[in-house]
Amino acid sequence: MGGFGSGRSGWRPTEDQFLRLDVRMLNRKGMLRPGVTGTMHWSREGEAVGSIQIHATAAEVRLIYTSAGLALDYPVHLDRTTCNLGGSRPWFLCPSCCRRVAVLFGGGRFLCRYCRNLAYSVENEDRLTRMFRRSGKIQAKLASRIWWSTRDRLQEQLLEVESRLLQTAGF
Repeated sequence: MGGFGSGRSGWRPTEDQFLRLDVRMLNRKGMLRPGVTGTMHWSREGEAVGSIQIHATAAEVRLIYTSAGLALDYPVHLDRTTCNLGGSRPWFLCPSCCRRVAVLFGGGRFLCRYCRNLAYSVENEDRLTRMFRRSGKIQAKLASRIWWSTRDRLQEQLLEVESRLLQTAGF
């Protein structure tokens, strides 16, 4: 126990494995205005992987699509919060748990990441990969224009991370 590669097992599916329906993007494209009907398409590596029709009303969007040969047509309710400088921000209410979310994920019905039990991709990383990512972030900061005191602190952090990285990798 506790040896190389132990730790996070990566058992949960990640968000990037599912089709995303983002209320912020729909709002920017004007697809949440009452009476608007539009189609959204997804592709991976240039190949079409899905499409969905969206019909908007004041209180909901109706999603119409086919999944695994089954035609689906159901509403997703919208909620709005007021912004401090005026206007409002739209949110989806998850069809399963009614949680206010910005993104729903496909896979049959579109549900929030909590109902789908999805992890962010970094949650499934092992210790070695996390250290490589941390080292890269520090190196990117060092490549930018920063104060000398900040540069010194980051160089110390980088030495520490790379030392642990070498120990973990067995060098």
